[in-house]
Amino acid sequence: MKRLTWFKVDAGRFLLSNSFRAMDSAERGVYITLLLESWVQMNGCCLPASEKELARMLHVKKISPLVLQQFPKIITEEGEKRRNKVLFEEWENAKAASARKSENAKKGHEKLRNEVADAEQMQ
Repeated sequence: MKRLTWFKVDAGRFLLSNSFRAMDSAERGVYITLLLESWVQMNGCCLPASEKELARMLHVKKISPLVLQQFPKIITEEGEKRRNKVLFEEWENAKAASARKSENAKKGHEKLRNEVADAEQMQ
């Protein structure tokens, strides 16, 4: 699968959410960084379940409960992980859109190859 390097953000929903408004600026920075980290992991937006491991990833002493609440623990084939539900939904949508674009590009290239082959046969 192609690396997904960006994601959509509904700025209004994000900024107006009660959970985000309850965070101080440091918590907001950690929250946003964890969203970005989970996106680039290329494993379904999963993060380690361990609070200590998350803190090490971000070079902080501790991650606040307000931030951790945004990444509840889930069980995966690889064991216990953390994941943000909204970001995971966007991940699934982005994967599907990327697959559609890839398939359309392959069909376009195949069509072009066939047209070139047909033109060469006519000569």
